Amino acid sequence: MIRAADVRRVLGRRTRPLFLIDIAIPRNVAADVSELGNVYCYDVDDLGQDATRDAA
Repeated sequence: MIRAADVRRVLGRRTRPLFLIDIAIPRNVAADVSELGNVYCYDVDDLGQDATRDAA
């Protein structure tokens, strides 16, 4: 499980945004990770919504 504390440590060493794509079921990225600044986290539900929207 990737937790917010883990991502904070990584963010301390980088200046560019961090994109995480979690395609695991159950999820492997904690929900609070997406609340961190400069982090963009997408999961299976997000990707499914994008696919549905694009098909319409």
